Amino acid sequence: MATDNFEDRWADIGFWITPEGKVQDPQILRSRGQTGWASQLLQAIAGRVYAPVADSGGVYRVERYTYTSRWTTFTGSRIRQRSPNARIEYVDLTPDQPAGTH
Repeated sequence: MATDNFEDRWADIGFWITPEGKVQDPQILRSRGQTGWASQLLQAIAGRVYAPVADSGGVYRVERYTYTSRWTTFTGSRIRQRSPNARIEYVDLTPDQPAGTH
């Protein structure tokens, strides 16, 4: 069973959250491997709505998305293989603001 190549495929996506809570300018900042899978992700991020923010300049966020799949075994083999069911995992990379700042 052929599966996609899931090794070391990720993208860091940065975007602004306006004071009104809308997403502005989502873009890939850094990536590894092919990023064709990220085009729909960028559209989804652009459609997000956040709670309004107090900072008049907005807030900048950076999130890392990884294109991967779970390890599994198939009938007739003990060799672990990647599942053909892709998934996207994410981690927030936005740095914390120092205490007492806005």
